[in-house]
Amino acid sequence: MSKGDHIVEGKFQSDKYPWAARGFVPLKTTDPDARDLLWEYAQRRRRIDADFADDLERVLVEEGFQPPRTEVVAAAPTGRSEVLVLREGLDRIAEAIRETSAGALPKALSELSTGLLTLAERLADYITHQWHSN
Repeated sequence: MSKGDHIVEGKFQSDKYPWAARGFVPLKTTDPDARDLLWEYAQRRRRIDADFADDLERVLVEEGFQPPRTEVVAAAPTGRSEVLVLREGLDRIAEAIRETSAGALPKALSELSTGLLTLAERLADYITHQWHSN
């Protein structure tokens, strides 16, 4: 085929998958060359349909795709009010975990919530300490 042969009546038409409707580009989750594109599509689609995004991500991972690492970049707090906001948020998380842990959760969830609680408390203390030492 040559350039333009995949365009029929102004729409893309796959020659490899003629059953695919015009305007549709068939991408398979089993195609290693398509997986990163499908992952990105799931990220973009998440705000519209989170269940679709979750399911697509799950299938891609189960079929061997390794998601790209995402880096969280945040500016360090510059003033007392920013530190207090961070501390307050972490305190709320810790309190919610404590309240949940007080209920009848299965052991694994209880252990997870305890770990998250410890992490939130240590992070809150670290943020407060860092702010005071500057």
